[in-house]
Amino acid sequence: MGFIVQIVFQFGMSESKPLEYMTDYANTFQRHARYYLALVQNSTENWRRIENNLDQIRRAWSWVYHHKDIQLIQNYLEALRIFQKKRGIWHEQIEWGRQALKSLPNDDILQRDILHNIAWCYYALGELKVAVEMLEKSRVQFPGGIATPEYASNLTALGAIYTDLGNRQKSIECYEQALKIRQSLEDHVGEAIILSNLGIVQNDLGNRQTALELLRMACKIHHDNGELELEATALNNLGAIHENLGQWEPSLGAYRRALQIHIEFGDLRMQAITLNNLGKILVKMEALDEASINYYQALQINRILKNPVDEATTINNIGHLHSQAGDHHKALKYYQTALTLFQRSGHQEGEAASLNNIGAVHNHVGKSDSALEFFQQALQIAQQYGLLALVSDILHNLGLAAHKLGDLDHALQHYQQALEISQQISDPYGEMVTSLKIGTLYLERGTYENARIHCTEARRLSGKLDDYSVNQLTSQVLAALNLIEQGISEDSDE
Repeated sequence: MGFIVQIVFQFGMSESKPLEYMTDYANTFQRHARYYLALVQNSTENWRRIENNLDQIRRAWSWVYHHKDIQLIQNYLEALRIFQKKRGIWHEQIEWGRQALKSLPNDDILQRDILHNIAWCYYALGELKVAVEMLEKSRVQFPGGIATPEYASNLTALGAIYTDLGNRQKSIECYEQALKIRQSLEDHVGEAIILSNLGIVQNDLGNRQTALELLRMACKIHHDNGELELEATALNNLGAIHENLGQWEPSLGAYRRALQIHIEFGDLRMQAITLNNLGKILVKMEALDEASINYYQALQINRILKNPVDEATTINNIGHLHSQAGDHHKALKYYQTALTLFQRSGHQEGEAASLNNIGAVHNHVGKSDSALEFFQQALQIAQQYGLLALVSDILHNLGLAAHKLGDLDHALQHYQQALEISQQISDPYGEMVTSLKIGTLYLERGTYENARIHCTEARRLSGKLDDYSVNQLTSQVLAALNLIEQGISEDSDE
């Protein structure tokens, strides 16, 4: 079949044959195009079947596009959209969309839908500003912002991109408009998608309990409606909330269930994202070998997909893994590579995280002065975009650097600012770590009562966290409390 079709294709595209040959071959190739269209349409749950026939499908598309068969162009774009998205064939999807825009009639609805899909591809490729331009371009074709599912999808996509660009207020505005439309249309699945996305933003803003409630609602709606792929995306987000709350076992369970679903449905991009998430948890649980396997699988996928932002995220995570393993020189190389990729993509949050990580390495190897410079750069970006969790982490690191330099006053100031934000965003792990640092600082100063207050608080907070997340820290807390009691006892004896 493949050999015959290839010959037919060559003749079908030729302009040197007699008319009767052209007509016969055109009819033959149209049947071929319709055959493979039907194959794709009947294989929505079997992406491997589509992949096995992809060369023939591409030949069919070329014929359909060059012969300007309007109906078939529309059908092919719609039928292959989900497959191309899952398998990360975004450049091809963009090219097909641009080809279709040249061939299709001046139809606002068709053009809007194609522009929307092209925008999604640019978003997946990390070209966020181009994606916004495409979405805004398609948005003008919604007169008066009519309450349709398509307009809600446009707003939801804009909300996701504005989140990545660091403009969370704009993101919330888009999501809330979209949510009202979905609810007015009684579109529960669409509503759950937005609830999940809002959960991400609320988590970024430090509203962890609100985020947890939104994600649980989204997971339940998707599960009840049998939307496994959407449930998997929500599970990923739910895992992130549990992670931030120091609940690592529930987080690990959510990520593993999500990965299983993404593999089943062949969604490469989501597989890479979930492998990254699993790696982060496994590093925290000190399962470094297993984390490394997950990270390098994610990196391989992201390089195939040519997504610089996701690639940079994975490289940053690999840097952290090497840092935890004690290889700070190798960690620094990964962090610097990630920083370059984030800066090229205009991804501010990633840039701030990379600068923070580079500062941490400098501080760890005794270059605390240069570490302070990296932390200050990171802090400026994180504060500008309202990234409270990251701000808290950077302030904590500033405290560590000042502490190491013997500047206890500034160290205490930074620690206290970090602690206030950790309390504000319901981050018990961050609270515990910073309370312990404040306690040990007071211990160094011989201010035993203040030291006892903060270390006792750190011990109390350990009860809110999984055993995995506090075993080592708990021993540090107990050791500090023991030293405090010795200090108090010696003062009493004097």
